[in-house]
Amino acid sequence: MMEMTEKWVWYVDAELVSSLLAVEPANAELRKRAAAGPEFVTAMRHFVEGRHEEALTELAAAAECGNAGECLAAMGQIRFQLGRFEEAAASFEQAAAARPPHPQARYNQALALEKMQRYRDAALLFERTTQAEPRRVEAHLGLAVCLLNMRMLEPALATFSRCLEQAPSLRQARFGKAVALQLLHRTEEAAGIYRALLAENPSDEQALANLIGIGLDQGNYQEVRTLSEQLRCANAGHRAALEGLAASALAAQDYSTAAAVCAQLTEVEPEMMEAWFNLGVASQKLGRLEWAAKALSRASELRPDQAVVHACLGAVMQQKGDWEGAVRAFSLAIQVAPTQLESLWGLALSHENLGNAGQARAVLEQIVERTPDSADAWYRLGYLLSKEQNWAACAAAFEKCARLRDDWPEASLSLGIARWHQGDKPAARSALQRAAKYAASSPEALRALEWIAMETGEVRPVEPQREEAEAAPNPALSRALLGLGEALRGLGRHQEATECIEQARRRNPILTASKPK
Repeated sequence: MMEMTEKWVWYVDAELVSSLLAVEPANAELRKRAAAGPEFVTAMRHFVEGRHEEALTELAAAAECGNAGECLAAMGQIRFQLGRFEEAAASFEQAAAARPPHPQARYNQALALEKMQRYRDAALLFERTTQAEPRRVEAHLGLAVCLLNMRMLEPALATFSRCLEQAPSLRQARFGKAVALQLLHRTEEAAGIYRALLAENPSDEQALANLIGIGLDQGNYQEVRTLSEQLRCANAGHRAALEGLAASALAAQDYSTAAAVCAQLTEVEPEMMEAWFNLGVASQKLGRLEWAAKALSRASELRPDQAVVHACLGAVMQQKGDWEGAVRAFSLAIQVAPTQLESLWGLALSHENLGNAGQARAVLEQIVERTPDSADAWYRLGYLLSKEQNWAACAAAFEKCARLRDDWPEASLSLGIARWHQGDKPAARSALQRAAKYAASSPEALRALEWIAMETGEVRPVEPQREEAEAAPNPALSRALLGLGEALRGLGRHQEATECIEQARRRNPILTASKPK
């Protein structure tokens, strides 16, 4: 049976950059000025009362009566606060072009563009503002945030540093600088800034979340657990806190805790594939196969491009004995990653358990093509060919297996059986002698060799010294005995066939579900 993967999939949250910017309503001088007219006053009253469209109508009328810049800027601010950023950007652009222009309009237009993730356009406007007002910290901050989101990390880092030269304690600039350092893999410097922010505010969720991300990258699960507990105290349902707790529990093989946390994470983030995948892994480790199958099925729906998810679902289906479900899952895995050997093995064995011998053989032929040095693959292919009584191809497969591992007695024994069925007694005798050389501690193998030697009519191989103690279980030998039993059954020697097959099954009760070692 395919072994369930021990690894899990965790992606550090890409949203490291928090909302650092806020719209600038106007400068202090404008606040002291008289309103632009009675329409402006009426519009502000409508806005305070929540009658936003009426406020916008009044402001549009006021803009035609005079002081259009301030009225258009106010329209932009209302639209910005309503989340209508494209309309807000247009209003601010009109305010900047009005006569007289609104002094904050270009800056606020840049903010609206940044909200629409039009970082390049926003950066140009922020840069124009910094050129006009070199000491304006928030303009430098806006430019730095845009550069950061454009992944222009070195320029972003330099711009955040310029902000801090003017305002050393500015939290947004310190946090942004730490993010830039983190993305540049200068994690110790980034962590130092995050810890300084936490010293000032132990409940700083963004700093805690990004420190958890660093801990996950470094595999420092003890620190991840501590930070995640701290973040959960601040926000019980924070995604980063749950991710950190789940990852640290999985690393400690505390699958019960991992399953509970991952289940909570699926409620907080129902579209998060990683949460469902890890819930499936933890459930499988706890033997909760139905839960594992449901969780992994959901993960495969969310991310059908992830071969490892389909492969793990296939492994769970194998454990459940749902061989058809296993075939479907492994087939999906192979569609995504055609050369993934683990999935090919799983598919071959699932087909074999469904009785689809031809399909199982076809998959094994793909395996030996991709891994021609795999003795296990050649052995399993030979076994399937023996069931088809295709003795020439069977012998060729066992021959390659025996050459790759000449000290594997079961491979030589199986080769001898295949040669015997071909009628090539000298080749059968040669293979049996090689098997006898390495089978001294196996009474079952010796009895099989004795029988084959007598059947070929050749001189019996020299019998090695037998050991009194029973040999340790040997899965490969069990497969050879099963093959011998099939051969005896084909000759009509049913009693001897039954004895061989029973010996094989006593040694390995799940023989037909196991891949050769």
